[in-house]
This record gives sequence, C-alpha cells and structure tokens, in this order.
Amino acid sequence: MEQVPEQVKKERSKIATDVFNKVALERNKMFIGREMWGYRERD
Repeated sequence: MEQVPEQVKKERSKIATDVFNKVALERNKMFIGREMWGYRERD
C-alpha cells in the first residue's frame, strides 16, 4: 500500500483538530452559566 505524503497527513490532522475543537466549543457552550456537581481534590 502506498504511503500518504507527510504534507497531506499534516493537512488532514489540522482539519480533524479544527473540527474537533469547533464541536467541543459548541458542546461546552451548553454548560455556560450552569451549576455543576463535581469532585475537587485539595492540595
């Protein structure tokens, strides 16, 4: 099987990262202003 050129790998990786970040941002916006329960470890 032929290898994918390094430049193509980098471009595809950037596109995937950008899509992931956009989706994560939109999802996280749903939590703005909400009070959440959680656990925080003390130092």
